[in-house]
Amino acid sequence: MLHYDRGTQYTSALYRNTLRKNEELPDSIVVEVIVKLVSNPKFAAMMQEKISMKVDISAIEQEIAAHEKQLRQSNSVKARLMEEIDSLDPDDKHYMKC
Repeated sequence: MLHYDRGTQYTSALYRNTLRKNEELPDSIVVEVIVKLVSNPKFAAMMQEKISMKVDISAIEQEIAAHEKQLRQSNSVKARLMEEIDSLDPDDKHYMKC
């Protein structure tokens, strides 16, 4: 990243060349590490185990069902309150307009 607002040192050719060289170095190191990991039989076995692992989501499904039930109840209460508000008599002495 070049910082043109920070002064001439960040726009110099030397700085840009240093950036380019440093950008290539991490890429090659990352590739080297990945190649070593993938070629390791223990790593391959561990990844295969992780891929074929099944996750028990029954607790999450129960929690979702409980939240859905609570949402239905809240919507029902909301609908009842709306009906009650709509049925209020504006001529009632306790009725107040906002």
